Amino acid sequence: MEAGDGSAVKFRVFAAMAMAAGAMSIDSILPAFSRIRGELHLPEGSSATAGLLTLFFVGSAIGQIPMGLFADRFGRRTLVSSAAVVYLIGIGVVAISSSLGAMLVGRFVWGFGAAGLQIGAISMLRDRFVGARMAREMAFVMAVFYVVPVLAPSVGAGIIAIAPWRTVLAVSGVFGAMLFIGARLMPDTLPVERRQPFQLAVVGKGVKAIVSNGSTVRIVLMMATAFSVFSSYLGSSERIVGDVFGRKSMFPFLFGAVGILMAMVALTVGRHVMGIGLAKVIRTAAAVYSSIALVILVVVLVNHGVPPFWLYWPLLSVQLASHIGLYPNLNSAAMTRVGHLAGTASAIITTMAMLVGSLVGSVIDHTFDGTVRPLAIAFGISAVTVLALSRTIGSIEHT
Repeated sequence: MEAGDGSAVKFRVFAAMAMAAGAMSIDSILPAFSRIRGELHLPEGSSATAGLLTLFFVGSAIGQIPMGLFADRFGRRTLVSSAAVVYLIGIGVVAISSSLGAMLVGRFVWGFGAAGLQIGAISMLRDRFVGARMAREMAFVMAVFYVVPVLAPSVGAGIIAIAPWRTVLAVSGVFGAMLFIGARLMPDTLPVERRQPFQLAVVGKGVKAIVSNGSTVRIVLMMATAFSVFSSYLGSSERIVGDVFGRKSMFPFLFGAVGILMAMVALTVGRHVMGIGLAKVIRTAAAVYSSIALVILVVVLVNHGVPPFWLYWPLLSVQLASHIGLYPNLNSAAMTRVGHLAGTASAIITTMAMLVGSLVGSVIDHTFDGTVRPLAIAFGISAVTVLALSRTIGSIEHT
């Protein structure tokens, strides 16, 4: 699939939108947290609203395996269109909910639908590419995925400034509707003769293919470790900017600037990954990720949990940018040996990483103490773990 091919461009854009639907669902609602706390009579700065992110991630994690089975049995196009419907139902539940519990149920369903969109995008990529070539294509998709945070919080904040906070849900609703229509117009990348029976035995095959390879297991552990602190950052970023540093009005712009940096890193890594090699890219990204995390930890501890903002935020931005050099490439590496079960394997890998990561991230969220110390310590632990594991993952095919 060449860059100049019109159908290739459409495919990339569609896969990017399917991935970005999850980011839109997360980032557009962040500026509404203070409004939600007020409507539900929660204390200002309460961590309860972080559950709206945690349940979304849990729904996404639990949805991976059934959506993966669905993808391998009925094809990618049917999966994405069906997942878009579930995604829209979840949005509808949140829109009509009047309690936090009901909203959490809606966010779980919403995340379940987003899982299908993500599985569809990754499976489409794996149907066509493997190894470093998949990483190159994944880099474009992830660049779009991380550009969404540039716009989503600003759009959300703008909408909330002139309308009720629930109006912001329409942004994700438009994404879901567009993906449903796009899926019906896209050709399927999985031929009928390659489809797998819809049975739990396929999950067993996928699990066996993953756990029988020690390098793949270590890659998944790295993904879970990196995702846990990233999800905690998402859940606490609004409180950190507003409550710790007193810069609430700057939140959409700061969050968006990080998204721009992440997108730039994704595109740069994607452009060079085939020449450098996937394993070397992962080890280099892990070294940068770990080094910056440990520098942040020292800066935070020396300043008793509240470092100077214009020192802390640039360092954190570089830390998060290194995440994009690490996480999607780990995903591509983990998928290298399981192309025959791309949908199911992708589902199992993502379930392991997201479920563990989101639950650990939720624990980190609840340790928020009015400083950035808990997040910095979590990043430090993640740094040591990721760096140690990156040295043991072995070689990765470049085919």
